[in-house]
Amino acid sequence: MFRIIPYLKPLTSLLALLLASFAFTKWGYIWYATAFDDLWQSLIGQTEDELIKLAESRGKLQTFFTYFISFVQAAGLMIMLKLTRVRSFIDYQFVAAVISVLIVSSALGNAVLFTGQSTQLWYLDILHFILGYAGMALTFWLIYQVAPIYYQLYRGKQIVARRLKLFNARYAESQENMPWITKQRHRLRGL
Repeated sequence: MFRIIPYLKPLTSLLALLLASFAFTKWGYIWYATAFDDLWQSLIGQTEDELIKLAESRGKLQTFFTYFISFVQAAGLMIMLKLTRVRSFIDYQFVAAVISVLIVSSALGNAVLFTGQSTQLWYLDILHFILGYAGMALTFWLIYQVAPIYYQLYRGKQIVARRLKLFNARYAESQENMPWITKQRHRLRGL
């Protein structure tokens, strides 16, 4: 298919994982700290000042582990997508939905059952994970399915341009080596 792509597969996978984990983490910040910040804070029983103090006390370690946890989730989703050999956008989204609904929701359901968390928090978390996993699946689809198509188109244009340049050079060379009478005929015919 491509000559260069087999050499880039580990790099492509790492790039996909980094982008997907970054997107999932940022989605979490948007979801919990912007869109549903008041609801989420009331459900977990903490104020914004308490959360800020907690984050400051943990320092950069909290940020690292937030991205690390997202990276592990993205790696798990990527492994499942590769094992199921998905190709279409719908397939990517279906696998992400199955994982987020069947696996993540049941894991978060244990927190509701055994720690006494509210079911409203569970619903908020489940919706976050469903949409977040859909976003990671979108990232993987763009990198693994859409980007190679554009790469093929780009390489195809390069190959056509190279062949056209070679043809023009050979044509000009053949014109120079043409006998005088043939040149006159071509000139008169407009060739």
